[in-house]
Amino acid sequence: MRHLQVNGKNYLLDCGLYQGRRKDAENRNRDLPSPARSIDAVVLSHAHIDHSGNMPTLVRNGFESDAKFVNNALGAAAPKRLRCCLRLR
Repeated sequence: MRHLQVNGKNYLLDCGLYQGRRKDAENRNRDLPSPARSIDAVVLSHAHIDHSGNMPTLVRNGFESDAKFVNNALGAAAPKRLRCCLRLR
């Protein structure tokens, strides 16, 4: 998860789940790099859980955007992956 600022806008490049030691993973997956409401858009490189799996946390913390930056394959795969992540959390 990388926070980018471009022309006064805030973006996240990927929003994945950290996978490591349980306590480290809990802390890193709970704490976002920026307040969710301040993010204008998320750019997902691909649908693997370590790149998109923390989207439910972002949304739960107030992220709202109509902007979508995905390719066709990711657009087809992401909803299935995100439903899986919601069940896991």
